[in-house]
Order: sequence, then structure tokens, then C-alpha cells
Amino acid sequence: MIDPSTTASQTEQARLELSIAAVQRARANRPRGLVVAAGALVVVAVIGLLTGLSARAAAQIDLSSRRADLDRLRKAKSAIDELNRQVESRGLTPDPRMAGKIEALAQAAGIRLVGGVSDTSEVGNISGMVRRMYTAQIQPGEDPGAVMRFLVSTQGSEQTRWLEISQLRLTPGAPTPGKTVWNTDVRFARMERTEGRR
Repeated sequence: MIDPSTTASQTEQARLELSIAAVQRARANRPRGLVVAAGALVVVAVIGLLTGLSARAAAQIDLSSRRADLDRLRKAKSAIDELNRQVESRGLTPDPRMAGKIEALAQAAGIRLVGGVSDTSEVGNISGMVRRMYTAQIQPGEDPGAVMRFLVSTQGSEQTRWLEISQLRLTPGAPTPGKTVWNTDVRFARMERTEGRR
């Protein structure tokens, strides 16, 4: 109760003290620590979210880069496979029977060879490739037309695919009355892969 003997200034003073005490009590009742903790938690969550989004974006960029690399590798592999198929079709596969095929073509053209066809290999400038050389010495005195048919058949036959004439040497032989005798040596060359040679 309010004492009637108090003056107005005292009443005003008491009212002011009561309102200050009420404000202090209201402040004390507010959960300031919880609000600060909740605010800090929100800040940490936002930072975590931004970091996660940034990491996700970087991972997506890395993934798309790796997918592009994988696509390039697949295209390169298919190009290499296609080149290998072309090499196979061009006849670069080693053929251990090539000397015999050349001899058979000579026989079909009516040409006799001295000692058969010999083969040697030379290392090429291309890695994994060898230049296989085949040498045929034609019996002296053979018909020049038959020799030409033999040479043409080696270039046009499917059996001797990619065989090239690398050297043709004609030298005059021992003189025979009424006939010119020629000694003929032919060197053939063929590029072959070194692996797979039997």
C-alpha cells in the first residue's frame, strides 16, 4: 500500500525505482545465452552449408573433367583399334610363307630361280616394325618377257600383298652366239610388324 504521508517526489522516485527493477528483472529472465548460442549455431551451419556447396561444385567440375578425359581416351582407343584393323588389312601382319609365295609366282611365270628366295630383315625407323627383304636370283638366260610377267605378278597378286620391288639389277652374262644373256637379281621389300612373327 501506498503511504498517504509520502510526497509526490517520493512517489515518483519509488515508481522510477520499481520500473528500473522491473526492466532489470525482465533482462535477467531473457535467455540471452541461448540466443547467442543459437545465433552462433546458425552462423556455423551457414558456413558449413557454403563449404559443402563449394566442395560439391568443385567435385562436379572435377567429375565432368574426368568424364571428358575418359571420353577422349575412349575415342583415342577406338582410333587406335581402327588403325590396327587398317594395318591388318594392309598386310603388315608377318607372313612366314612369303618366300614360298614368291617362288610359286616365279614358277607360274615360267621362271627358274637359283637357290630359291632368301629373306632377311632390317630394323625400320618405326617402332614395332621391321623391313623384311626377299632376294631372288633368276637363272641366267631366262626370257625377258617371262621375267617381266613374274615381276608384274608379284605386284598384282593378292598372295604377295604390299610386297614392293626395292631393287632390280640386270647385268650382262656370258656371251652366247645369237643371244644376249642377262643375269637378273631382284630384291623385294615388305614392312611387317615385329610381334607375331613365327
